[in-house]
Amino acid sequence: RTTIRLGDNLHLVAVTAHTSNDEQGLSWGQLYYYDLFFSAPHPTQDADVSALLPGVHLATPGILTTDSTEQDPLQRLTYPGHPLPGFLLPAKDLDDLRIVHGSCRKPHGVGKEMLSALDTIIAAANRDQTGTIQRPQQLFLTGDQIYADDVAVPLLFALTDAGQVLFAGNKTELLPDVGCSADLLLPTTRKEITNNTARLTSSKGDNHLLSLAEYAAMYVFNWSDVLWPGELLTAEELWALYPQLQPAKGKREKVRMSYAEAATRLQDFRARLPGVRRALANISTYMICDDHDITDDLFLDGAWCQQVLGSGLGYRIMRNGLLAYTLFQAWGNIPTQFEGTQGSALLLAVDAWRGDDKDPRVALMEETIGLPGSFNGTGSLQRSKHALRWHYTYTGPNYQLIAMDTRMERYYRAPTDFPGLLSPQALDTQLAMNRREDAEVTIILSATPVLGIDLVENIQFWSRWQVKDNYSFDREAWALEWGTFQQLLHTISSMQRVVFLSGDVHYAFGSSLEYWNRRTGRTARLVNYTSSPFCNEGSGSQISVLALGYPRLRRLLRRDEALNFFVWDVVGEDHH
Repeated sequence: RTTIRLGDNLHLVAVTAHTSNDEQGLSWGQLYYYDLFFSAPHPTQDADVSALLPGVHLATPGILTTDSTEQDPLQRLTYPGHPLPGFLLPAKDLDDLRIVHGSCRKPHGVGKEMLSALDTIIAAANRDQTGTIQRPQQLFLTGDQIYADDVAVPLLFALTDAGQVLFAGNKTELLPDVGCSADLLLPTTRKEITNNTARLTSSKGDNHLLSLAEYAAMYVFNWSDVLWPGELLTAEELWALYPQLQPAKGKREKVRMSYAEAATRLQDFRARLPGVRRALANISTYMICDDHDITDDLFLDGAWCQQVLGSGLGYRIMRNGLLAYTLFQAWGNIPTQFEGTQGSALLLAVDAWRGDDKDPRVALMEETIGLPGSFNGTGSLQRSKHALRWHYTYTGPNYQLIAMDTRMERYYRAPTDFPGLLSPQALDTQLAMNRREDAEVTIILSATPVLGIDLVENIQFWSRWQVKDNYSFDREAWALEWGTFQQLLHTISSMQRVVFLSGDVHYAFGSSLEYWNRRTGRTARLVNYTSSPFCNEGSGSQISVLALGYPRLRRLLRRDEALNFFVWDVVGEDHH
C-alpha cells in the first residue's frame, strides 16, 4: 500500500491483508502476529527517506524507536513474551467471546483515563485450563473518540502548532466568513464565531477545532504521545505571549486555577498514552461516529442542519471534521469501501490536494464523505449516491455485529421536533437487511442508549414546556421520537437476541426489555449495556441522582421490581 499524504509530515495508510486461494485462512480464537515493512516509493535526495529499504520493519531503529538496543516492550508495541504486536480473533464458542467497549474520551475530562486499562488487561492475559487465551478479542469505541468542540487551552495551542508542522507544503487554509486562518483565532476567543457565524450550538465553543490540520492533530494526540511537547504552556507564559488573553484582575486567580487543573489532567492523560498506543496495536478495533467527533449536537434536529449547513463557516467545519473522521476512523472500519471506485478516488484526491479550495478535487471530497449541500429542516439529509456509508457489519463465528450510523441518516418530521435517529430507509438498510438467521446473538452499536433511563428521558420530554430548543437538554434519545422507536423495536425483534452497546451519556448502566409480537407469537430479549466514559465523567450530583436518588424514588413508588414498559405498533397518526 502507498501512503496517503495529508501534509509533507503526515501520511496515513490502512493496510489490508488478504489470503490467496492456495493459502490457509485465519482460524477463530487464534492469536496472530503481524509485522510491517517500509520502502521509499521513489528515489530521493533525502537520506532519511532513501534509507527506508524493503528490509526496514517495525523493529528497525527509526520506525518505532530510535535506539537499536531499545528493549522496552511498551515502546516496541509488544507484550513481554511476544515477538511482535498481534491480535486474537473472536472465540468460536460464544461463552469465550470477550469484548471491550466505551466512549467519550476527552483529554482534560474529569475522572481517570480508562482506555489505557485495556493495556493492563491484555498484558495480564494468559491461558486458562482449557488452553483458551483470556485476553479481549475486539474493542468497540462507541462515539466521541475526540472532543472537537471542547478543547483545553494549552492543548489547543499545541494542536495548532503541530497541525502547521504536519501540514507543511500545503496552502494555508482560510476559513470562510472570517477570512483568516485558524491560528489567528486564539484559544478562548472562538465562541463568537462558532456560535454566531458558524451557527454551531456547543456551549464550549471558545476552543473549538476549526481547520483540517487541527482536527488531524487532535486524532494523533489522542492516541499517541509521540508529538506531545515536553511542557505545555502555563497561564503566565500564555499571558506573556498574548496579553490580550489575560483576564481582568478580579478574575485572574480563578482562571489561573482552572487552567492549572486542566493542565494537570492533560499531563495525566499524556502519561497514559504509551499504554493506549500499545493496546490499539494489539486488538481488533472498530469505531462509530458521534457528535463530539465533529461538533456538539451534530445534525441533532432539522433546524440545526438547516442553520449550520447554510453557514459558510459551519459548512467548512463540518467538512473538516467529517473528512478527518473518514480518514482516521471510517477507513479502518470498512477498508473494502476504500478499495472501490469512490473510496479510491477520495484517497487519490486527498493525496494530491494541497489545500487550495478552488481545486476541483474539493467537490469530489465533499460528495464522497456524504456532506449535504443544504437542508430545509424536514425529511432526511440528502447525500450523494456516490457517498461512502458509515454503518457496517462484522460477521463472527456465532454472532453478528451491526454498527449503526445514527448521525447522518436521521429523519426529521419538522425542524424543531425530536429527531428519529434512523429514517425508515435507514432502518431497512442498516438493520433489516443485515439480519443473520444463524447468529446466536446480534450485537448492535448505537451511539446513544436504546433502552435509556426513563427519569432522564422524562426530563428531556417535559422540559420542552419551558426550554423549546433541543440542544440544552440533548433531546435525541431513541424513545423521544415514538414512531421511529416503535419501528426500531419491531425491526430488531425478529433477531430475537440482541445486545446493544452504547455510550454518550457519561455514566454507565444496564437495561433489558422483553418484546412480544402477538401477531407472530415470537418473542425477543433485548439487552443494553451503556459504558461511558473513557475519560469524561458526569457531574457528582448527576451520578448521585441516578445511582442513589432514582432507585429510592422507584421504591417509594413501589416499583422496586421491573419497570413495565409496554410498546405497540402505531396505528395511523395516533401516536398516543
